[in-house]
Amino acid sequence: MVSDMDLSRPFSVVTPSLDGDVLYRLALADAAFTPGRLHRLIPTASVDGVRKALNRLAVQGVVEATPVGHAVTYRLNRDHVAAGAILELASLGDQVLERIIDALGEWRHRPVYGAVFGSWARREAGTVSDLDLFLVQPDDAPADMWAAQVDAIERDATRWTGNDTRSLVLTENHVRQHPHDPVLRSILDEGHTVSGDPSWLASLVNRARRP
Repeated sequence: MVSDMDLSRPFSVVTPSLDGDVLYRLALADAAFTPGRLHRLIPTASVDGVRKALNRLAVQGVVEATPVGHAVTYRLNRDHVAAGAILELASLGDQVLERIIDALGEWRHRPVYGAVFGSWARREAGTVSDLDLFLVQPDDAPADMWAAQVDAIERDATRWTGNDTRSLVLTENHVRQHPHDPVLRSILDEGHTVSGDPSWLASLVNRARRP
């Protein structure tokens, strides 16, 4: 059984502890944080809990603690031997996107346009979230071959993440005929392009909005 990935807490694939959440936030920004400031990014934890996690990590040298007046600030020690692995875990979401991009680039009949949308695009996906793909099927793509390609990317992306991957597939002609569809606007506004040129979809959707 494959466990699902919690994109909002990528370190949970190796540790469910608060230490992982703290490392994730420190890895995202090359900056120093007080426990209070970091707590605002991890509202499910207490300030005291965040402070204790920071101190545990500082003892191990992976976090640098620096006195500033009456306060102490903390930042990821990017020279630490473990920093590379920490940054790798923090970028799991980007790595999934890169794998999808590479996979779609190998298709014999590539999508006219493709995007990841929904909770994954917003980086809010949890362990029960689907990975949502939007794929525009070229009008000249053979139906059976296209279906096999879609099945393959759904299967592979599910293996990469543990999250059920579902594709919203629309034909090129359908998108051209129905550019006013609110789903298309949502995908354009928040989706992450994984195939094709986003200006193709933007030109259709924006033209449909003009009076």
